[in-house]
Amino acid sequence: MDLIGLLIACSALLASFAAGWWFLTCSLYRHLESERDVAVQVLWSTVFSLSCNMLVLVLFEIVGVLSSGLRVLDWYITVRGLLICLLCILPYYHTFRLVAGGNTASPKRKSRAYLGALAVWVVFMYCFWRMGTYLPGVPRASAGVSLIEQAISRVGVLGTWMIAVLSGYAAVSLPYSYLSLFIRPVEASEIGAVEESCRQASELVLEKKRRISQVREELSRGNGTGAPWRNSNGAGGLVRGMVKGMMMSWGGSDQGYVSPRESIRALQAEVEGLESLFRTLSIEASDLRSERSKAMESRTVRGHAKNLLGYCMSAYCVYKMFTSLKSLVWGENLASDPVGAFLGFALRQISHGSIVLDVAQLSQYCTLLFIGTISAMSLRGFLRNLGKIFSFVKGGATALNLVLLLTEVTGFYAISTVLLIRKNVPLTYRMGMDQALGGELDFQFFHRWFNGLFLASVLLTMLLFYGQYQSMRENVLAIWRRVDCVCFDVDCTVTTSDSLDLLAEFMGCKEQVEALTNKAMDGSLNLHDSLGERLRIINCTPANIKDFLEANPPASRMAPNIKMVISALQARGIAVYLISGGFREMILPIAAYLGVPMDNVFANRMTWQWDDETGSPTHLVGFDTSEPTAHNMGKVQAINNIREKNPYKTMVMIGDGITDLEAVQSTGGADLFIGYGGVIERSSVVTEADWYIYDHMDLIDSFVRLKVAMIGSGAWACAAARMVAQNVLSEATVGKFDPSVKMWVFQEEVEGRDLTDLINEQHVNQKYLPGIHLGDNVVALPNLEDVTRDADILMICAPHQYIHHICKTLAGKVKKDAIAISLIKGMRVRPEGPQLISAMVQRLLRIDCSVLMGANIAKDIATEQMSEAVIGYTLRANGVLLQSLIARPYFRVTLLNDAVGAEMCGTLKNIVAIASGFVDGLGLGPNTKSAIIRQGLLEMRMLAKALYPSVRDETFFECCGVGDLIATCLGGRNRMVAAEWAKNVKAGTPKSFEELETEMLAGQKLQGVLTSNEVQAILKTKGWEAAYPLFTTVNRVVQGKLSPEWVLHYEEASKLPFPDPDGHVSDDDTLIPSRFPKAFPGRTRPALAPV
Repeated sequence: MDLIGLLIACSALLASFAAGWWFLTCSLYRHLESERDVAVQVLWSTVFSLSCNMLVLVLFEIVGVLSSGLRVLDWYITVRGLLICLLCILPYYHTFRLVAGGNTASPKRKSRAYLGALAVWVVFMYCFWRMGTYLPGVPRASAGVSLIEQAISRVGVLGTWMIAVLSGYAAVSLPYSYLSLFIRPVEASEIGAVEESCRQASELVLEKKRRISQVREELSRGNGTGAPWRNSNGAGGLVRGMVKGMMMSWGGSDQGYVSPRESIRALQAEVEGLESLFRTLSIEASDLRSERSKAMESRTVRGHAKNLLGYCMSAYCVYKMFTSLKSLVWGENLASDPVGAFLGFALRQISHGSIVLDVAQLSQYCTLLFIGTISAMSLRGFLRNLGKIFSFVKGGATALNLVLLLTEVTGFYAISTVLLIRKNVPLTYRMGMDQALGGELDFQFFHRWFNGLFLASVLLTMLLFYGQYQSMRENVLAIWRRVDCVCFDVDCTVTTSDSLDLLAEFMGCKEQVEALTNKAMDGSLNLHDSLGERLRIINCTPANIKDFLEANPPASRMAPNIKMVISALQARGIAVYLISGGFREMILPIAAYLGVPMDNVFANRMTWQWDDETGSPTHLVGFDTSEPTAHNMGKVQAINNIREKNPYKTMVMIGDGITDLEAVQSTGGADLFIGYGGVIERSSVVTEADWYIYDHMDLIDSFVRLKVAMIGSGAWACAAARMVAQNVLSEATVGKFDPSVKMWVFQEEVEGRDLTDLINEQHVNQKYLPGIHLGDNVVALPNLEDVTRDADILMICAPHQYIHHICKTLAGKVKKDAIAISLIKGMRVRPEGPQLISAMVQRLLRIDCSVLMGANIAKDIATEQMSEAVIGYTLRANGVLLQSLIARPYFRVTLLNDAVGAEMCGTLKNIVAIASGFVDGLGLGPNTKSAIIRQGLLEMRMLAKALYPSVRDETFFECCGVGDLIATCLGGRNRMVAAEWAKNVKAGTPKSFEELETEMLAGQKLQGVLTSNEVQAILKTKGWEAAYPLFTTVNRVVQGKLSPEWVLHYEEASKLPFPDPDGHVSDDDTLIPSRFPKAFPGRTRPALAPV
């Protein structure tokens, strides 16, 4: 026998066994304080050594170190030993440990565990063997395949699945691990900050353990038996008082006092949490040191070489993805590996001439070495991550179970790796492998299986990475969008410079102070020491401070857009605080300029030496160390103070330095940190920030902006759209609304062109509101669905007779959480009763609908004459939102919790306006008109309350009631057309209302006549005509049954009978007359008597 070969084989096995033992003992177990199980260590080391030996044997086959017979024997021993460990010993022992519960189990429980583990192992083997027949690529037993081949095929299929999944993940994540492009720079100060936090956690653990010891000692002195303490004035009572006082000092007040034993349990729980935090921080510090060493190494020759290797491996991984896809789709396998092809070409060039080299064989060796390098790096990363997992494991039982699971995975991984590597081994070197593994196996299947799973793993990993990125981004945005309070750092965040540095420049000592500031910001210098040293160097007086503020006013030092952003946050109801390590003397003017209350400023205070004679400060002696911002972690304390005094659920810290970052990374700090690099960029802050910005406007742009759609393009719709267009661009609402306002325009031709094109080019509606610029951000569209798609706010301002059709068109096509506001004054008459426009919108679109009512003559509002209106709301939050959207300095908007009352006022006042127009057309004066208006207001109130009892009396004294009524009766289009109609009737040249509408309103609709007909239908149905004499008389006049003079005698006119076509006398002829009556057909002048 080849003794040297045998010695080499045994040495390789022993070396692998020792390496596995060392790795388990010195790496995985180093974080555990529990006992070690020798059996687990032996199993792990054995499987590890056998797995490594399989890979070593592949090399032995090529290099020819061992004799042929010894290699075959070694293959047989290794493969069968590994199968026995994987299928027999490991499942049995792992089950035994789970059932027995560890080495401390009683003998009786262990004996039961032996039997239980045996039963479970039998079931496992049966399931493994039976289910294996359904796995792809497993040969059937009837085909004469040996037992070993059956076992290897099953293990190979499962192991290949593991390799493919891990390789797919590595292929995607590899560039992030090895390319210098993705190595983030780590400052020494960042490591120092984490180590400082780690030290603080360690000190807190020691302090709490010391407290536990003190309480236990005092407890044993006071009552060693553990019985309840007696009230006594003796020594026991004194000890109890001392312990109680100690607990009160820790817990707060006597009311929160708990027993010493409860305090011990609470402190022990805190100790466990702090120890877990300490372990986490230790790992983080270790990772940071590793990242820093990587970054430093990347600048060396070795680092450049590793970077080049990373690019090569990344390219190979991409190539592998391509070949896997090609193999799956077209069933093709490329003839050679790209690495082998390249090396073959290079070696052929070298071997040209007298040098003779076996190019193909050497290429195979290099390719195998390249693949092995990738596998080794992937395995190294896997083991490193496994070590991190073990550092979090508490208790030996869980850790040992993880080791056993890792042992199983390692064995499956090794067998599958050999099955896949076999393809790259030359035919002349496969004899030992094939004899040990089984020559009847379909080795090509394992490659196809690997390719499919590898590609699926790559795609899934990409999706997971993308999903993780999106999830993190969405989570950050979700926190930001629900923020209640935003805390800004001041220096280099709110302002463009450090105030203390600027003061130093003013005092002539800029460079010295600036160097100390940078050390404080990156964490390399204690903040308290930094402040004291900088003040000592500056050595200013109160007069110097005053001169400095005059020379550097706040407006000259603001970061771009910061004032607008703070105003926008405050407009949203978000509290804004300034938290700075600077000094109040220089920050309070900034707060006043930004509109931040003085109580919302946390900063340090200078301390002065006071002159005894003058009582004035003369000399700077230091700063007040009682302020939280005077120390490290001071911003965390400031945020804690804010939380204690205010019910804020979500707080965000925005700043540029490491002290701002600490305000989030520490317990009790803010919920989110947003780094700002618009003035200065600090690498440690860039990498650790939850979100990093360079422009403050990104904060506002990230808010969900509400989109506004205007349905209608008449004069009032255009005037309202103009106000909305101004508001969505104002600083007060920046980031709240989308800057574009879409307006639905019924397509018409004006001057030979489409009206929408004219509006979008000229930004003027020449047909309905000529001469008024609507705003560059008003976009006219002819398609209703295009306007309302994705709209959050629908403003409805079309003739009310068309609204039912509009709502039917939009039903199911608007956002579920959208809201609407109706600007329409009218109602719809149905057989079952009247329906207000807002109610119609709510029923058909299933969204909340408020109303805007008031004295709204479009021309006056468009020319920015002082006007007012109310928003009648059902949900106050929606009313407040709509108020911020519509109100302008010239258009006062108030809120009214009576949407129905406001809408009824806006509807019924048009009937009174018709009557007022008759008075003007008859040439009568203000006394007559005031009498008509008074009666009209009375009937408006009566009918509104009769139809809707919830309507409030006060509503009629709002601008939507008496205010709108007066404006309409003096200058509205209903009054104007009615006056012209009465003049024509009086002159003996009557015209219909429809003709006058066309002549006088330039395409706008006359609502008063239609509303009168609708209201009269309600009165007739309910038998209320005599109770509303003015409304009844107006309708009889517009229907041509009475002359306009009868409006002066409305009480008598409402009671007059009318003959029907058959000569029968009735109160009226139709329930709902046509929209516009004929202009007294057959008559030249109406009489002052019934027709």
